[in-house]
Amino acid sequence: MILQRGPDVVEIGMAQYPLNRKSELVQVRERSASGVTYTEDFSIQIGAVTYNFSDMSADYYIALMEFFVNSAEGMLHEFKIVDDRGAESTVKFTTPTLAFNETFMDLWEGSFTVEEIT
Repeated sequence: MILQRGPDVVEIGMAQYPLNRKSELVQVRERSASGVTYTEDFSIQIGAVTYNFSDMSADYYIALMEFFVNSAEGMLHEFKIVDDRGAESTVKFTTPTLAFNETFMDLWEGSFTVEEIT
């Protein structure tokens, strides 16, 4: 998997399965005083993908954290991600922290979620 923002390009290894995808339509549903349900569609679709990693090497972990802190600046900037299948998307991180744990000497596990920018 490759993350890129401007001249900053990092490889972080391959994600493991399950790959969690979530799709959200931005809509509002309200009920009138007479009980009639009204739904308004704002024609916005938000797609989020969670990538899981286990036994990530320390080099990939450091590259990911440096990219998260210095390039993407957490959730602030959008960037391009090329997944393990070669599909490219423009995304943003969805959380201000990345939850990774060291499972063994210099091996890391964790996940992060990105929101696709359309």
